Amino acid sequence: EPFARLPELQFPFGTAIQEDGTTFVTETKYHRIRVFGADGETRAVFGSRGTGAGCFESPRGLCIVGRDMVAVADSGNARVQLLRAETGQPVRYVSGGQLYRPWDVAWVPEIERVFVADLAKNCVKVFTLKGEVVGTVELDNVGEPLFDKPCRVEYHPLTGNIHIADRQSARVHAICPKRFIHLATRELRPGATPW
Repeated sequence: EPFARLPELQFPFGTAIQEDGTTFVTETKYHRIRVFGADGETRAVFGSRGTGAGCFESPRGLCIVGRDMVAVADSGNARVQLLRAETGQPVRYVSGGQLYRPWDVAWVPEIERVFVADLAKNCVKVFTLKGEVVGTVELDNVGEPLFDKPCRVEYHPLTGNIHIADRQSARVHAICPKRFIHLATRELRPGATPW
């Protein structure tokens, strides 16, 4: 139970785990990323409060990108930052000024795209690693609004789909990431939130 004894971890929000067991955790209140080894020991702390590269304002979700990068939803700064996983060194922004309140991120390796749930704009934006917007998921197949506060986005490697949890409607949506087509919606029990 190495992770049971983490008194220094404060206000954790998002987690991402590399194949070797290295775990990245956003500490939203303290505007940083804490990195743990597979043994549960703290290996590094990245970032501080601010607007510059490598600084955060209320970081939320994060994901592993390839073998050597981490994408972080830097919610308060309305951007997604790519960092080197080993050092926390900023690589670039992938939000292109198109986000308002990014809440979570997912990486789809087959098409090399970053999917970002924007809680305030009620959409999921799709970016290349160079920061170019290549798509927006916001309407269902008949043109109706799909989301009401999308708060989680996750890639499912077995199905190849993106799953998006929608906070206000208590739904989880499945999206085909290659064509941005809405595939299905699952209702959660009344009063439940999808987190």
